Amino acid sequence: MNAFQRRLRWCWFLVAGAILFWLPVEDVNFTAVTIFSAVICCLGVLTLQSRWNLKPRTYAWLGFFAGLGVGPLGVLLMVFKIGLHSHSRPDFTIVQLSSLIQVTPIWGLIGFLLGLGRYLYQLSRNQ
Repeated sequence: MNAFQRRLRWCWFLVAGAILFWLPVEDVNFTAVTIFSAVICCLGVLTLQSRWNLKPRTYAWLGFFAGLGVGPLGVLLMVFKIGLHSHSRPDFTIVQLSSLIQVTPIWGLIGFLLGLGRYLYQLSRNQ
């Protein structure tokens, strides 16, 4: 295991700890959910790249699919938190759940552009 993979593992631990800290908090804003799901998707892509030694030309598409995963992963986090709290009135409404799904194409574009930027950076370092 190289130094990058060790740092990546520590990032996973930090995100898991932050999520465990966030779960009991009565939070009705879905900004934290979006940040958590985006960070998890980014860490997932970096983990795949470090373990499988992927070609740099695949970075843009990996970013695209990771970006598409931000919305559904955020909804899963929201539903998990609703299930844990089990109030008579849920923490998140259906409108908040659907609004996170509606911005999924935007997150896909953001992921694609970030992956393309990483690919171009890798190309510039190789020359």
